[in-house]
Amino acid sequence: MKLRSSLKSIGIALLVLFLLVSTLFAYWFYRPIDYNANSNIRIDTWNVVNDGKHNAFTDMIYWNGSFYLAYTVSSFHSGSVYSKIVIKKSSDAKNWKELVQLDGNGSDIRDPKLTVVKDRLFVFALNNAKIFAFPTETVYSFTSDAGSSWSKFKNINLNGWLIWRPKTADSVTWFAPFYWHDLGEAYLLKSTDCINWSIAGKMYKGDQTSETEIQFLNDSIMISVVRMEFSDNYWDYPEGFTRIFKSSFPFNDWSSNIKSDLTRLDGPMLFTYNGNVYAIGRYQPKPSGLMRLLGGLFNRKRTSIFIIKNYELIHLVDVLSSGDTSYSGAVIDKDTLYFSYFTSDTTKDYPWILGMFNSTSVRMGKVNLTDLEKLAKSKFAD
Repeated sequence: MKLRSSLKSIGIALLVLFLLVSTLFAYWFYRPIDYNANSNIRIDTWNVVNDGKHNAFTDMIYWNGSFYLAYTVSSFHSGSVYSKIVIKKSSDAKNWKELVQLDGNGSDIRDPKLTVVKDRLFVFALNNAKIFAFPTETVYSFTSDAGSSWSKFKNINLNGWLIWRPKTADSVTWFAPFYWHDLGEAYLLKSTDCINWSIAGKMYKGDQTSETEIQFLNDSIMISVVRMEFSDNYWDYPEGFTRIFKSSFPFNDWSSNIKSDLTRLDGPMLFTYNGNVYAIGRYQPKPSGLMRLLGGLFNRKRTSIFIIKNYELIHLVDVLSSGDTSYSGAVIDKDTLYFSYFTSDTTKDYPWILGMFNSTSVRMGKVNLTDLEKLAKSKFAD
């Protein structure tokens, strides 16, 4: 009798728990989006691909009169041997032609980064052998004929080191940040061909150092932002943050840096305009409470635009986005910024974990940079 009563109580408790969890997930799934748009600035966005797959981790570049866009297509956010890097081309950033799909040769492939080296367009990517998103090596492919043919992915021979976006100020020497696959360390490397690399300087060690982005402020000063996980807990990183660095030529001293607690800037991308450095990355609004920890799987996420001023990361505006999102590429055409990003369904406000396992679209954004500059100045006045 007592056993039956105990089993009945356990059954009722499990049923109540199931109903509570189901209600919570239903609320998350159908919750309408509420993002921080700004009436003082117009950001136009449109879909490039929205085909029911998980399209993510974008980058973009302008080369020989055309936009080139790279992104990962997979079944979900985590590792998949069926993932591919897709590269498309456009003359106007609206009508796109697919050029190639590059696979990981039996491994998950993600995080494409584009750069032009003399007469060749390179795409770098990260191979990942696990179900979770922890890449272990950097590979590259290139084209010399405007994208008609591409070399097969080849290992960059820096096993365990993961590249972020290579950049150059003089078209002679390219610099790229590399972070260690187990996190915790980042170096700046340099190259004249983006194949053979040497160390320019040690950037940082500690705090679960992760994705590291660089940008030239001018020929002699470089700015960097680093995603700091802080802990190796996969579910959340409540003490995560962004570290902002500055270094002067020859970029071998990165001791000048400050911690920013505004957000953990995932998928960082930097660009300059009129002597200021701006950032696009994943932003988490109002991190607080058990279900809203910074970096947590159950919180909302946004793709947002920031300015970096005096080592401070200042939030400017959210882009229409939700769920699993961010990882942008950017092209500046005079006073217009074109940028790519990916996002979950923008009519809903999924928490990150739902976005990871649902379809995502690759979108383009367009914003007038003089308007963005005015918005940034208004933030300084505040």
